[in-house]
Amino acid sequence: MGKLNIAHHKSYHPYRRDNIERVRKDEEAAARQEAEKESKIALADTEARLTLLRERAGLGSEETRAVEGDTSASIGQAGTGNSTGSRKHINLFEDLEQVCVLLEEHHVI
Repeated sequence: MGKLNIAHHKSYHPYRRDNIERVRKDEEAAARQEAEKESKIALADTEARLTLLRERAGLGSEETRAVEGDTSASIGQAGTGNSTGSRKHINLFEDLEQVCVLLEEHHVI
C-alpha cells in the first residue's frame, strides 16, 4: 500500500499553518464551552445543596418562607388544629387514638 500524498498547496492539507491554527482555535473554544458548562452545572448543584441545607436548618430564603407560610396556614386551617407549623409531627391517627383513650377510660377495652 502506498502512502497518501496530499499536495501542500491544497486548502485541506492537515499540516498547513492556517489549518493547524484553525484546529487549535476550535479546540480552545470547545474546551472553554465545556468548562463553562461544567461551571454552570457545579454552581446549580451547589445552590441546590445550599437550599436543601437551609430548608433543613429552617433558614430558607424569604420567598421560601413566604411559600411555606402560605402552605402551613392552609394546612392549619384544614387540619384538626394539631399542626402548629411544619416542624411538628403530623399524627394521622389522632382521632383513633382519642377514641381508644376514651374507651380505655370507660373500661370498655
